[in-house]
Amino acid sequence: MADILIYEKRTNRRSILKNLLPAEHNAFFVSTPGQLLTSIEQKPFPVTIVDSSLLKKQDLTELIAQLKFNNQNTVLILLQETQKETADESHILYVPFTTAGLQDLAVLIRYHAKHPMPVEQKNKTGDGTKFIGKSHAIRQILEQIELVKDAEIHLLITGETGSGKTELARYIHIRSHRNREPFVHINCAAIPENLLESELFGYKKGAFTGAFTDKTGIFGSARRGTVFLDEIGEIPSYLQAKLLKVVDEKDYYPVGSTIPKKVYARIITATNKNLVEAVRERRFREDLYYRLNTILINIPPLRERIEDIPELFTYFVKKHVSENNYAMPSIDPLVFELLVQYNWPGNVRELQNIVERIVYRQPKQITPAMLPDDFFTTPSAKIVQAAENRWPLERVKREYAKYIFKMTDKNKSQAARILQIDIKTMRKLLRPVQKDN
Repeated sequence: MADILIYEKRTNRRSILKNLLPAEHNAFFVSTPGQLLTSIEQKPFPVTIVDSSLLKKQDLTELIAQLKFNNQNTVLILLQETQKETADESHILYVPFTTAGLQDLAVLIRYHAKHPMPVEQKNKTGDGTKFIGKSHAIRQILEQIELVKDAEIHLLITGETGSGKTELARYIHIRSHRNREPFVHINCAAIPENLLESELFGYKKGAFTGAFTDKTGIFGSARRGTVFLDEIGEIPSYLQAKLLKVVDEKDYYPVGSTIPKKVYARIITATNKNLVEAVRERRFREDLYYRLNTILINIPPLRERIEDIPELFTYFVKKHVSENNYAMPSIDPLVFELLVQYNWPGNVRELQNIVERIVYRQPKQITPAMLPDDFFTTPSAKIVQAAENRWPLERVKREYAKYIFKMTDKNKSQAARILQIDIKTMRKLLRPVQKDN
């Protein structure tokens, strides 16, 4: 849940602005310029909303400078009664406090709260410098990347949602000679169609209502770095034609401009959709598909490269422990046994989310009982063997009860909940099991 920073003194306006926020975001109100600047220094905000009538010009200048230094990924929305130019800065939006303006503001907040402004991203040590995996499929991908990392060709990355397409694109950028330039990422599916063109290409002052200053788009922000267009299959047909021009002619026109701008960045695209089918159904341009698909890299789903799971799990544990200054826990080997049996519908992203929830508890040891209940619905190899050997049903039940009991650190209540039986039945199933032990 992200906080939205709002500088507004008037109670009635505060109430209106608070009601515009999506349910998953909180309003963080400040009432003085000093509080506003201090808040920006102390924590990041995806969106900062400021009633500019309450600020002197020097305060606004200092605010813009602070945002550039401390909160480069934020978007500043200035509430202005009249359409006046305040500063020649990109990533500043101007909205009048009117009925129509507030409707626009609600859309802008919803979008930018989830998708911080794509600005020049500095490469941090250890961020994107390694792509985790030792499976044959991942080794082949890494070998392929070494061959094409510096080539002036376009790459298309395919794979299921959560499989690591963004991480791979960032890894390619870091490995290339462009790594001192920005890596700029945009999710084409997440941006409203009427905003996507200006996000990609920028716009000129006066191009449309609210365009009070020039804005640099994705391709301009990337300079000689990398532009990563995620979910490329979702862009509308009229933008596909404009993107084809970027790919073929290495230039583009900002919205409202008649002067072309050169493109120096490399373009990497990604999708979780079947673009061949989209081409066949005429939802995606065939010529654009072949231009973007010079080199195709497909990331297999996590369930098809289970040998990568222990390394990924350990990597994410170390990562989140380090980020939060926690003590490194040990990991029960039985955890890995459960991890590799799971189907992973959410792929690497699901794995990382599970690690985050576990590490947050600051355990001394990560045990099977800390995994979600879904992990205990996959029968162990021993249970599969029991079915194949046609063991009596009662014996299969007992073996499964034993398995769940063991994986929950011998917690009868948790095991019963997973099996969806009462504690009395659980004790009955365990009684002969415990005697065998």
